[in-house]
Amino acid sequence: MGIEFHINLHEIPKLNFDKKLTKLKSLIRSWNRRILTPIGRINIIKSILVSQFNHLFISLPNPDYRFISKLNTIFFEFLWNSKVDKVKRDVIVQDYINGGLKMINIKAFIDSLKLGWIRRLFSSTSKWQAIIKTYVNTDMLIQCGSDYLQQCEKKCKNLFWIDVLKACRKFVTSNEVNININCINAYLKAPLWFNDKITMDKKSVFFQDWYKKGVVNINDLIKDHNAGTFYTFQDFTQLYRIRTNFLQYHSVISAVKKFNPNPVLPMLEITRPFIPVNFEFFFKHFKGSKHFYNIMIRNNIVPSGQRKWNSIFDRSNIYWSQVFKLPFIVTNNTKFQWFQYRINHHILTTNSLLFKTRMVPSPLCTLCNSEIETIIHILWECQEVQNLLLSFETLLDTLLIPFGFNKESFLFGLLTQNVNGKIDNEILIVIKQYIYKMRCLHKSLNLNALINTIQDYFNIQRCVAYSKGGMYKERFRNEWLKWEKLIRL
Repeated sequence: MGIEFHINLHEIPKLNFDKKLTKLKSLIRSWNRRILTPIGRINIIKSILVSQFNHLFISLPNPDYRFISKLNTIFFEFLWNSKVDKVKRDVIVQDYINGGLKMINIKAFIDSLKLGWIRRLFSSTSKWQAIIKTYVNTDMLIQCGSDYLQQCEKKCKNLFWIDVLKACRKFVTSNEVNININCINAYLKAPLWFNDKITMDKKSVFFQDWYKKGVVNINDLIKDHNAGTFYTFQDFTQLYRIRTNFLQYHSVISAVKKFNPNPVLPMLEITRPFIPVNFEFFFKHFKGSKHFYNIMIRNNIVPSGQRKWNSIFDRSNIYWSQVFKLPFIVTNNTKFQWFQYRINHHILTTNSLLFKTRMVPSPLCTLCNSEIETIIHILWECQEVQNLLLSFETLLDTLLIPFGFNKESFLFGLLTQNVNGKIDNEILIVIKQYIYKMRCLHKSLNLNALINTIQDYFNIQRCVAYSKGGMYKERFRNEWLKWEKLIRL
């Protein structure tokens, strides 16, 4: 596997990771010579750069936090071709629908690879399992909460397995955050023991005699699932034949009620055996670490651009998930995707920003030279832009091509499901990019130049579709049929 060993086991991670870091820097120097969008750079990071370390992350203890931090910094500096991030890291790592670009979260990625060993623990009978089973009771691993993993970490002496257990605890914690406890199954399947959400004196609990008698989940305490009522003390002791006292039993019931004071009723009784909610992913997905990774990076952070646009439009009901995802649906052109992404996140460079950083002498619009140049001004409110759009709409009316938009749909795209939606949105991006390009070149806007730009884009897309032949050729003709008259001008 290309792993070097050392007489001192603690030196093995450093020896191997430092060697790969030297190769990584060489690869980055090579790729930095190319002109790439951040979207292209993310593809390079995920497919070429990170892959240099994959086998090490899987097979060795994690490198120290300084190495991981350094590696993360290298990746993000390569992404932005700068030491300054344009979008928050917690946002950029998210899926498109959440305003991200699927940039890798290296810490979550390493943990997700380590989690593969937990899945192997339950799907194979190899001899290596004896190592981890000296520290971990696999039944309790599944049936108990995250505090059990923390307890196992303290007992474990093997650095590799400590990292695996830490990764598992992070996953369980992340999964618990994302689980809706009002979901009946999640509530009833929640573990009673070592659960940091079910506490007595601010500590999770574990009663071994209860556990041995089969009391493991909240479901085991429920008598009437329709009413959501718990067993009485007498019923509980008779059913499970447990020697306990009234105070201890009701302390547990009280802790469960604090965990979820108002469970949804009626409850559907869970039939055994069932997979505990924190480990469903381990048994549902037999290959890969993508599902673990997606859980661990999920967050509720609202992108700054979303807040800014909500403030500008004085509304909060813009369908942001659709807006964020749209450019990646309508086109495969990474330059178009990146251009629209900058609009959506309010990071498109304008004179108002450049003036604040003293890079231009005036914040006024490059095209009209009368108003402060903001994103919404340069792409919509500028009189020069309005004149161009009016001329374009007049031409389309003459050609009997239906194409309507307002300020919001022009900026963010047409959130439509009709057959023409894809090409209509591509045309909108072409128009916006043409306007912005003329602004950057300090040239005036011209209808004929815009039409030529659209025609050039059409010709490129036609070459791509026709080279694929068959169904792609026919689909292309159908998609562009509406715009045929404009293309023939």
